[in-house]
Amino acid sequence: LVDGIVYVGGWPYLATYDAADGTERWRVYVGTITNSPAISDRLIYLGSTNNQLLALDRATGEEQWAFSVGDHPIQGIVSSPAVVQNRVYFGGYDGYVYELHARTGKLMWSFDTGTEITGSPAVVNRRLYIGSRLGGMYAFG
Repeated sequence: LVDGIVYVGGWPYLATYDAADGTERWRVYVGTITNSPAISDRLIYLGSTNNQLLALDRATGEEQWAFSVGDHPIQGIVSSPAVVQNRVYFGGYDGYVYELHARTGKLMWSFDTGTEITGSPAVVNRRLYIGSRLGGMYAFG
């Protein structure tokens, strides 16, 4: 819930509703979503099991950019993205941790952990923390 709008992801849509009266504002097909979207002033960021992190316009749901991660036949991106100071952080089931430019989707850096990234990132004091499927914790900064 942000600014009176409820954002609901599931299969296969992301939909938005007015919190006051429940009226649907827009709905867009995105594939299966297994994480929570991150919301900035203008965009919504969410990963899907089709191996893409999407940036959608908050007002319309129109896709602004899509970033593809390494192919995985089932999971794709289960990590919820985090948006901090014009950067988007997330992990993929391909084993990589990613930092993208929030407005353009340009890859800033990535790191191969060698195992599936299932945890959602936390950014504290300019450090990024994220966990893996096998229980490992990674810190970048």
